[in-house]
Amino acid sequence: MPVAMGAMIDAGPLIEGMPAIKSSFFLPIICFAVIALYGFRASKRRAHEISCN
Repeated sequence: MPVAMGAMIDAGPLIEGMPAIKSSFFLPIICFAVIALYGFRASKRRAHEISCN
């Protein structure tokens, strides 16, 4: 992830009016959201499997 963030910073601003360093922090936010969604769905699935047994 640091390499991807560095590439985003080197590429220049992604959002008009926002410095590249600030816009590069959207990458960890997106990664966190994906991991949180995975955990939420896995916990619901596990709870469903436990209740069916």
